[in-house]
Amino acid sequence: MPGPKGHDVWGIDVDAAKVEEIRAGHTPGADMPLLTGTLATDELMINEVVDRVVACDLPSVALLGLSFKASTDDLRESPNVDLADRLTGKGFDVKIYDPLVNPARLVGANRRYVEALPGYEGIGW
Repeated sequence: MPGPKGHDVWGIDVDAAKVEEIRAGHTPGADMPLLTGTLATDELMINEVVDRVVACDLPSVALLGLSFKASTDDLRESPNVDLADRLTGKGFDVKIYDPLVNPARLVGANRRYVEALPGYEGIGW
């Protein structure tokens, strides 16, 4: 179960601020191979999917599911949100279907996170 500030990753509460510190390389003295390896794997997988979609040379793409946890609309730190943003940035018409996510009902940090995406207006829900 996620904590008040973090995200549940394999039963571990990961603080979003700590994830951002690691991404930015500002974690002096902390050795977190599992977390840094997870972030690197997410990045590799997103790049692989983007490359495959680009190779198909089609104008649109559909993403089935956007949140990364079952039974939640929490989109913060979701690799699929990053994927949608990158594909939109490459000019794809991105359509999303996730029965648990309704952009009009997102609130707080979850809403701010999604609305801050550069391609947010170009993503079809």
